[in-house]
Amino acid sequence: MGQPGSMIIKLDLEKAYDKVRWDFLAQTLRFFLIPESLIRLIMNCVESANLHFLWNGEPLDPIAPSCGLRQGDPLSPYLFVLCMERLAYLIEEEVNTHK
Repeated sequence: MGQPGSMIIKLDLEKAYDKVRWDFLAQTLRFFLIPESLIRLIMNCVESANLHFLWNGEPLDPIAPSCGLRQGDPLSPYLFVLCMERLAYLIEEEVNTHK
């Protein structure tokens, strides 16, 4: 199989778009040296989302989510890939620190 002391980690990315923390996203954009003005613009777009629901045909008050990326937004896949790259970097850094 593998070397003694090795392990495999499987990450379940189902619904991962819905779980991206906005503070992690902002930190990730800074990590990849995105200009601060662009980070503010991106975060404004991400954080300004509101969800509207109908209950028995009647509109409810809008709900403001506190995390997640909107599926169908053309920018979301790129933001998600950046977050995954940073997560991979953090995992690798942690593994190398504890060798």
